[in-house]
Amino acid sequence: MAGMTVERLTSVDEAWVAEAEQQFSAWKRKLTTPLSAAKSLRDIRKDLHL
Repeated sequence: MAGMTVERLTSVDEAWVAEAEQQFSAWKRKLTTPLSAAKSLRDIRKDLHL
């Protein structure tokens, strides 16, 4: 697999792409559950101690 340039992707990049493809595939098959925006923002604020 190659990136936008002629450089080869690193093993970390390839692992990231593989994980993203797996997550996208699960989403397309409706195997994931969405998070509400309110919960996501609440969790972020909690993590940032706001």
